[in-house]
Amino acid sequence: MDSPNPPLAALLRYIRGISSPKEKAVVDQWLDGSVENREILDSIDLVYNTRLSRERIGARDSQAALKRVLGRIRANRTKKVLSKVCVAASLVVGLTGSFFWIREYAGNSSEPTVTTLTSAEGIRSRFFLPDGSEVCMNSGSTLSWSSDFGKDRREVSVSGEVFFDVTHDGRKPFVVNTGDGKTRITVLGTEFNLSAYPDDSLVQTTLVSGSIRMDFPDRGFSIQVSPEEKITYDLAAGKITREKTDTYSTMAWTEGKLVFRDTPMPEVFRQLSHFYGVDFGIADPEVLSWSFTGTFRNVSLPQILEYLRISSDLSYRTEGNEEMKIRIIVSKETAERG
Repeated sequence: MDSPNPPLAALLRYIRGISSPKEKAVVDQWLDGSVENREILDSIDLVYNTRLSRERIGARDSQAALKRVLGRIRANRTKKVLSKVCVAASLVVGLTGSFFWIREYAGNSSEPTVTTLTSAEGIRSRFFLPDGSEVCMNSGSTLSWSSDFGKDRREVSVSGEVFFDVTHDGRKPFVVNTGDGKTRITVLGTEFNLSAYPDDSLVQTTLVSGSIRMDFPDRGFSIQVSPEEKITYDLAAGKITREKTDTYSTMAWTEGKLVFRDTPMPEVFRQLSHFYGVDFGIADPEVLSWSFTGTFRNVSLPQILEYLRISSDLSYRTEGNEEMKIRIIVSKETAERG
């Protein structure tokens, strides 16, 4: 029997991250009950976030400055991308209106041509590979494959965050290599998410359905991954961990959403950085010991920053201009602001 909906006040406390442990457990159990329950919470979260943002938006000079800088960056990048976009139907089918850079390279006429597709900063891009496999690329991600893709095997290289829904073909395994060469994923047909940004020390793979094998050439062993498992390779520490995970939260970015459930702030900043194509600088290390709960659907970065300021007592300022990546400097809110 389905559990009753928690009181609205309890859901609002959960969204704000101030639930008691017992109350949080009740809401977590309710969320696990159905997709509809998650959608209910998302809707409440969006209304709550929008109301607070409207009350505060424009109240700070830094907020207005951020919006102006983002506007200049967006306009400048759009001009650059539009001048370089080239969509060839023989290479990519089902392009869905996002901005790409597409490059082709061949050492000489006897070598296969390598196609490299890059999703612009702040843009998520969805398309299909020549074998029909669906790919969704997060901001600033790159995917490469050669012209012999699909002949004997299907092999691609990834830098950044990419979701794959692989078309099954038992005769031709699908192989994904990360840019650093330290991990390789082999599948026949499955759905999984891979995050391997070159400026991150973490390579993370989350399996949604099917089965994959992760190889670690530099470590000399492999891991068979099961659905709803996340494998994290900490390159700096040389540590590999396996854990059960909430695939809904992991995959939310492919639908233009960000879902945080008592998420440590370093991970919050990491996801925001990749989602919006910005950098974060932490002026007060204490901030990194906090956690955050909230869901955002099609919300601008200024709105999220304002929501973080209100709900988590954070202060922020922006650096950068249209010629460089924007940088958000985060610290604790000071009492003197009033």
